[in-house]
Amino acid sequence: MQCAWYPRGPLDARALIPAIAAAVFVLFLLWKMRPVIFFARGPLDPRVNEARARAATVTGRDRALALCEAGALCIESSRHTAAFGYYLRASRADPSAPEPIHGMAQALVRRRASLERVLWRHLATIEWTGEVAPAVRATLEELAVLYRRSGERFRADALLRVEALLPASEPPA
Repeated sequence: MQCAWYPRGPLDARALIPAIAAAVFVLFLLWKMRPVIFFARGPLDPRVNEARARAATVTGRDRALALCEAGALCIESSRHTAAFGYYLRASRADPSAPEPIHGMAQALVRRRASLERVLWRHLATIEWTGEVAPAVRATLEELAVLYRRSGERFRADALLRVEALLPASEPPA
């Protein structure tokens, strides 16, 4: 039987293939855009802007503490990626501070591979002696916690032994 609008008939499989492909593509786009479409976030906490402004005016340890405060506020509002960025900048502003390391671990707690990569990269880029020793200790501790949580007890024990070999350091005054 011939159809007036399509010469081969309305149920021809060759006519349905492009329609099915288009429907699958639209579903794929909706799936990839679901965080933007369905989980829109509200405005940024004004305290984060205040901490960022304070970080822009100071340097060194004070800048790191202000960025850590901004990271903590972002974690409170479930903005873990932004929190990680603030903690990473804080660790670069003051390489001897252990607070940014613990904050990065808290921000990336659900992204094991990313956290592991960041912590190892941090260990590779800083000196292990002198005033930076607290940050090295914090990094080794967080790696040990990460490995213990994922069931790699031997790696965790090895990192804790390396930490025990580090010279004792006095807390900053």
